[in-house]
Amino acid sequence: SKPHWPSGRRLNSVQVSPTIRSEFTLQPTSSESRQKMREIVHIQAGQCGNQIGAKFWEVISDEHGIEPTGNYHGDSDLQLERINVYYNEATGGKYVPRAVLVDLEPGTMDSVRAGPFGQLFRPDNFVFGQSGAGNNWAKGHYTEGAELVDAVLDVVRKEAECCDCL
Repeated sequence: SKPHWPSGRRLNSVQVSPTIRSEFTLQPTSSESRQKMREIVHIQAGQCGNQIGAKFWEVISDEHGIEPTGNYHGDSDLQLERINVYYNEATGGKYVPRAVLVDLEPGTMDSVRAGPFGQLFRPDNFVFGQSGAGNNWAKGHYTEGAELVDAVLDVVRKEAECCDCL
């Protein structure tokens, strides 16, 4: 007899040995491992990355019931169930994205800050230069970008060190 998926559908072309099947059977986890939740440090870089990232945070904040001020105003406990994957809980019950925003010029950062969820981010997590690379890859890689690398790594390290399960 062919193995079945848990839904009862039959596998047509893949044969799974009983040994392999038993290795991949879901087992109940201990309460300690259930408590450990992965935490993601979100890094968005450049004009495109920051524009897409700003929209990402709008959507995910809406899904979790997080207002632009960082306060929870949802209508379901499910919205808070995995909120610590992308957010840190700050004082006063506010939620702050675990995000690092990087650019070589301040213009994009100003746009993100002025956007609907711009006040949601930690001000220390905005890392930017003053001149930009002018769409010149070498300038971004060797000069302007190279000057920001240490500052970016420091912010990423600070966020990563606050995580229990990165």
